[in-house]
Amino acid sequence: MMKKIINCFPRIVTLGMIMMNENNAKINKKIVLLGLDNAGKTSILKTVKNQMSPESTKNLKPTKGLNIEEMEINNEKIVVWDLGGQISFRQEYIKRQDYYFSYVDSIIYVIDIQDPDRYEESFKYLLEIISVIKLQKLVPKFLVFLHKSDPDYQKSKTYEELYQDLSEKIKKIFHPLRFSAEIFKTSIYSEVELNQILKRI
Repeated sequence: MMKKIINCFPRIVTLGMIMMNENNAKINKKIVLLGLDNAGKTSILKTVKNQMSPESTKNLKPTKGLNIEEMEINNEKIVVWDLGGQISFRQEYIKRQDYYFSYVDSIIYVIDIQDPDRYEESFKYLLEIISVIKLQKLVPKFLVFLHKSDPDYQKSKTYEELYQDLSEKIKKIFHPLRFSAEIFKTSIYSEVELNQILKRI
């Protein structure tokens, strides 16, 4: 049913124009959820919507292309565009940026803090997304999740150093921009904190 919404409304707008879902409920905000494949984007979404337990998300298959979910935050109807992170899909989002990024209110960029081998790739993609935002002349709310900051992992000797290093790199990237980024430690095993963070959108 959600695909019908996309076909009827190729742009989800929020400035004076409000998208309606199949039940004629107003959709007030559009959030785009981005990051590399296996960063944990869909697991976050399924957990905060109470559709899956943290443990059961381990069986999730990679998102192929665009997955759209509706949720309610702060008594507002939100539509979340969960964009699969495989490289072929990433290239498609950049190519069709007018479709994927127009009228976005908030962007959540997810980095797997437990996968240092892909930090460079993730930062490259982040810079591509920022280039799109600048080209589209958008000023979205931008959240960066240093994800899989699981309680046990935070106790490791290397965690705090990794977290501080990544945070500094992110701050340097956003420093000259017209919009800033909020950086968060996130984990699907810390559902209360995740929900509190999403209320900031």
